[in-house]
Amino acid sequence: MTESEYTYTDSFKVTDNIKQAFDDNGYIMIRKMFDEEEICQMKKVLEDSDMAQKYGYGLPDGQGKQAGLVIWSHPGDDVTGIVSRSEKVVDTCQELLGGGEIYHYHAKFVRKDAYTGGSFLWHQDYGYWYKNGNLFPDLLTIFIPVDISDQTNGCLQVMENVYTC
Repeated sequence: MTESEYTYTDSFKVTDNIKQAFDDNGYIMIRKMFDEEEICQMKKVLEDSDMAQKYGYGLPDGQGKQAGLVIWSHPGDDVTGIVSRSEKVVDTCQELLGGGEIYHYHAKFVRKDAYTGGSFLWHQDYGYWYKNGNLFPDLLTIFIPVDISDQTNGCLQVMENVYTC
């Protein structure tokens, strides 16, 4: 198995080794792609705007709790839209998907309130991508935690090699 964890620098480029890791394992992890100031700006927009109250809904977890969810298809002019259109995101995604034109499918803000929030159930993204008309898994997910995310608080867990259809 090839290494899947990398650290972002100003000179970061998707190398042949990084592309091979993505192809072999179905994911890569790029730490520090966004600096502390950028993360704080994202967190401020997500937590201080009325977006969650206005457009959000609860997603039952099957255990009596709910995770909060907001989904949108068109990147706006706030920091969330700028992040999805940034060179470092777009260039990285283009290279991982083999070059060529890419598009923004949707953005999702998942909120799990401390102690009371529900879990986000295990799933394979391609299942709902296919159901929504994307016949091939030529998409990728970018996960950007704005709070500390580790095993003690229910972080995202990635399973290797389960991404193919």
